[in-house]
Amino acid sequence: MNWIGTILVTGGYSCGIFAELIYHGARLGVIKKKTLAIEALLFIIWQIASLLFGVFIGHIVVATERNVTIGNTAEIVAAAVFALFGANMIRLRIKNELFHEKLAPKMKWGELIARISILSVGTLFCGIALGFLRTTYLSVFVAILIETAIVVVGGVYVGYRYGEEQKKKAYLLGGLLLFAATVATIYYFII
Repeated sequence: MNWIGTILVTGGYSCGIFAELIYHGARLGVIKKKTLAIEALLFIIWQIASLLFGVFIGHIVVATERNVTIGNTAEIVAAAVFALFGANMIRLRIKNELFHEKLAPKMKWGELIARISILSVGTLFCGIALGFLRTTYLSVFVAILIETAIVVVGGVYVGYRYGEEQKKKAYLLGGLLLFAATVATIYYFII
């Protein structure tokens, strides 16, 4: 997959992370820059590791599949993964589950690690789908590095300033980006 497709996929999934961090930012009484920097670094490392491991798995499957010659199954599965993630984001946007914005007296690192772990499972599946499309490691690394840094800091600040009801816009944008990636995958790899 080319750079534009990679950015559509990673950007779409990053919008979901952005939405989750809006909720986190809405609960903060004050943003401590050192804590935010550590949080961003944790997210960046975890997301890069998950996505690159997924791409690695996808490359292995594609190499095995090409020897068996069963058609373009991997590309179809990749398009389905992008469509399912896009549909889930649209569902979350429509559902619009609001939480009570209760200030947290301090950062709960255990809660943050649990949230990162859950989000990294989806990142792994996106990575596998990108690997099915033979996306290069460099394009995935650069895209997720930049996007994760932006969404972590941006999500916390948007939530802190404007409240957690702003996350529905992020879910909508993420869903649309992932649907665009689905269409691009179908057009360039399947048809």
